[in-house]
Amino acid sequence: MLEVRRDTPTANALAGGGMLVTPDGTWVHEESSDFFIALGDTDPDYDASLFAVKNLGFIAVRIESKSLVDIMLHPRNVASTALLSLQHRLPSIQSEMFRISYLKDVWLSETTSLSTRAICRLSEICALEGVVGVTLEAPRL
Repeated sequence: MLEVRRDTPTANALAGGGMLVTPDGTWVHEESSDFFIALGDTDPDYDASLFAVKNLGFIAVRIESKSLVDIMLHPRNVASTALLSLQHRLPSIQSEMFRISYLKDVWLSETTSLSTRAICRLSEICALEGVVGVTLEAPRL
């Protein structure tokens, strides 16, 4: 079942050590030197992870627990390479729930229990902005 709700990420929404997918599809740890190099700012005085997601096309991925994987992106800014990288890795992440938070006019959030459904929704969400990802047939529930 797909649940859609309005959500407003706070400055702490990405704090705590997740991974980010760069626009070229590379995976980097939050707060790592590789992340800051990809960001282009080695000493930011702002929420660098949220800035990267909202403005530079990064995708944030955090495994909150065995039961939740949190994915945050701004579909208008995401590069196809980043989306494809995430979609190829997502099936290998074991979780009971996948939450996709994305920025349109406001932050929206959707939750699904299937990685294949999350992959399909990521494609659908990004396709509205002209970004092409993996195309799968959505599983029937």
